[in-house]
Amino acid sequence: MHILLIKTSSLGDLIHTFPAISDAVTQMPNIAFDWVVEESFTEIPTWHPSVHTVIPIAMRRWRNSLLSISLKHEVSLCVQQIRKQNYDLIIDAQGLIKSALFTYLAKGNSVGLDWHSAREPLASMLYKQCHVVPHNLHAVERIRQLFAKALKYTIPKTPAKYGLQLPFALTNGISNNLVRKDLMPYLVFIPATTWPSKHWPVLYWVNLIKMATSYNYQVFIPWYSPKEQQLAESILNQAQAGTILPRQSLTDLAKWLVNAAGVVGVDTGLVHIASALEVPVISLYGPTSSKLTGTLGLAQRILNANFPCAPCRRKVCNYHLQSVVQPACFNDITPILVWNSLQKLIKY
Repeated sequence: MHILLIKTSSLGDLIHTFPAISDAVTQMPNIAFDWVVEESFTEIPTWHPSVHTVIPIAMRRWRNSLLSISLKHEVSLCVQQIRKQNYDLIIDAQGLIKSALFTYLAKGNSVGLDWHSAREPLASMLYKQCHVVPHNLHAVERIRQLFAKALKYTIPKTPAKYGLQLPFALTNGISNNLVRKDLMPYLVFIPATTWPSKHWPVLYWVNLIKMATSYNYQVFIPWYSPKEQQLAESILNQAQAGTILPRQSLTDLAKWLVNAAGVVGVDTGLVHIASALEVPVISLYGPTSSKLTGTLGLAQRILNANFPCAPCRRKVCNYHLQSVVQPACFNDITPILVWNSLQKLIKY
């Protein structure tokens, strides 16, 4: 059975989709997937062995180049690739109008969330079949339910399995040139994210690095954008310890994560990758809620802010009263709390 999966972004949302694919493969061993995804994330679908073809789109870039002469040709080529073959089923696992449009354009029986279940209800009008999935479930379980209803099987009672077996299982710090055995043991700290309000205080990162190095752990910080690089350099300079990683592909970053003794990070995509790889992870949630989209894995712990206005879901903190740290909601998620929590997981 050949399935076209529409799930274009974001990084954490893509990771949340893998358990549903693993469920489907368990129930239907001959099933195969093609995946429509944003061009910046084309590596991600290849991490599951049951994804055969990745079809990139560039909605984010297209929105910023509407007057480009080449845009019409590029979009046309993308649509041609999506319509290249007839699929047994097309599943929109995103529930947005943009994802529903690609579902509508593809050849085959299209399936998605119904009017009351989709994030953008109008998307449901573009599917041939719609299914009800409750909103009060974690994103991983919502997608698992959608797949089970679309493909007519019962969700396995076992915990969610991401199925990220390749290329990570083959490297594992032995043959990988980036991650060497002489670097062990090490920790990866992930301080950068898109919302300023989700940033754990720099002073806390500095103190956490000092704790980690006092226990003979090496600390590495990844980055992607110039702002993330500046943040990492500022933290490491103040700590006078740790190392900034070179900018590299998501696959190479994942190799660093899977070989780490532990990972600490804010609410951002790389932390979801680490959780899916079953690395010991401490996830820090302040203005956002972990209830429906938090990290989900076997060896991880979520630390949620205990603060009157948390989770506020604001990109910029607007708390104006006096506070020891900013954002104020992270005040009680102290470095010692994070370190003690991480140590318990590493021993787990």
